[in-house]
Amino acid sequence: MKKWFIPFAILTLVACNHETVETNEVKQQLETQEPSIIEMDYSKLEEAIPNVLQKMNYQIDVLLDKDIQSMELAEFFSVEKTAFRMNVENEMANVLIHNNVKQSAEEQVARYLQAISIAEKKYDVTVSQEEVTAYIDQHIAPIEMEEKNRFASALGISREELDYVFDRDFYIMDTLWEKLIPVLQEKHPGLSPEEIKEQFYNEF
Repeated sequence: MKKWFIPFAILTLVACNHETVETNEVKQQLETQEPSIIEMDYSKLEEAIPNVLQKMNYQIDVLLDKDIQSMELAEFFSVEKTAFRMNVENEMANVLIHNNVKQSAEEQVARYLQAISIAEKKYDVTVSQEEVTAYIDQHIAPIEMEEKNRFASALGISREELDYVFDRDFYIMDTLWEKLIPVLQEKHPGLSPEEIKEQFYNEF
């Protein structure tokens, strides 16, 4: 089954304000190429994931047995995990999406961690683990998506572990934006949420 290219975070994109995983190189390709040029073949999912896991020697069970509520938010943002997702995208796409996976992953993780820091220091907006769990309870866990079930199975984890642990970095950012965008709207009236995000990221 082939689909037009959508960033790999579509597997967890079930809320309208989801923080999609787009690096600058992906954005540039989307701006300069027709959307139909890049396709994601999800029939390769079960093959791509173990291939990437083996190539990267990536262990995904590091966090699964820990107490989530006592962990720092930053512990869920991993360059290795982000690089894993990008490598899987490359395996499933009909063209190379990420030319420099390591650099792109480092930049993305740094960007998100800096966003969390600036939100707290400049706007007094913070996110707790309890808030993230509540967000997942309401917006993520109830939604059934075939690709997510297949993704979890290929990783060798449960859907609950996928939603509440492995993909928690996505939902930390979603929760942050739910709280931060109303604050930023006072500073940038008339802008859409996506435009507000861009203005915020331009601050650093």
